[in-house]
Order: sequence, then structure tokens, then C-alpha cells
Amino acid sequence: MFAPQERRVAKALLAGASARDVTQDMGRSLNTVRNQVASLYAKLGVNDRLSFAKRLK
Repeated sequence: MFAPQERRVAKALLAGASARDVTQDMGRSLNTVRNQVASLYAKLGVNDRLSFAKRLK
């Protein structure tokens, strides 16, 4: 369902990392991470981090 990079972003978000934290850990730009987060949300049909976490747990 998720691309490998999206999985890494999803795990980081579930662990409480911010998008900026993810950029530092993965060496990606903030826009790239934001786009990946938006893609994750769209795939799950959610609009926020809380709904995202609930769908994955």
C-alpha cells in the first residue's frame, strides 16, 4: 500500500516525529516530506495526524 519511503515517514510520524524531524533523519527536503505525508493521508482517506494514527493502529 505504501512506498518504502512513505513507510519510513509513517513510522516516524507514529513515533511522534514532526515533518522537520523527518527531514533531518531522512535527508529529504521539507516539501518532499510534506508531499509524502499528504500522499499517506490521501491513501488512508484522512486529513490529520490523529486520524492517520487511528487508521494505522
